[in-house]
Amino acid sequence: MGDYWDADENGYPLFENQQGRPVAIARTRRGHQLLMDAAAAGALNLRPAKLHTVAGIQRLQVQRRSTLLGRLAGRLLAGKRLPYYSGYGLSRLASRNLKDNVSALRGTRSRSV
Repeated sequence: MGDYWDADENGYPLFENQQGRPVAIARTRRGHQLLMDAAAAGALNLRPAKLHTVAGIQRLQVQRRSTLLGRLAGRLLAGKRLPYYSGYGLSRLASRNLKDNVSALRGTRSRSV
């Protein structure tokens, strides 16, 4: 879940005189089915949203996702246990921005020791 705002031509949220709307992104088939079931029951009113627009508005979330491998490696190097992630394409995401992942690794390791 996150906030969804209308955006300008550069993808930056327009906050003036409007309220944000919640956005839900299903990451699994089960999650998608739960959203569809909730909508069918009248609990949610769903409308499609373009993922690239949501990514532009939720840049911090995109950064967190793309540096997750670095943060996990930092925890591992600090001797901490790791949660299991499957299907996230963490190596592919990390390879797009190695510098930020190395920084995330170092910061997470130092905070985890």
